[in-house]
Amino acid sequence: MEGILRLCEQDIHRIVDVPTSGTKLPRHSHMVPPAGIASSINVYNLNIPRNIDSSDPENLHDLEANLHGGMPM
Repeated sequence: MEGILRLCEQDIHRIVDVPTSGTKLPRHSHMVPPAGIASSINVYNLNIPRNIDSSDPENLHDLEANLHGGMPM
């Protein structure tokens, strides 16, 4: 069947445990106080991209080391 999403047990635990424990996980959760939600910037908008950056981190390379055969840092 297409379009069916199946969650692993660990994913279900993370979905439930993070809000109940108040844990902040990078790229997954962010605790926003009521004042932050009501601010003039958010205007009670709880869209996920406004509060959580889920983009992949940039893969930075040491260009100088790559050009001259050194070890990247």
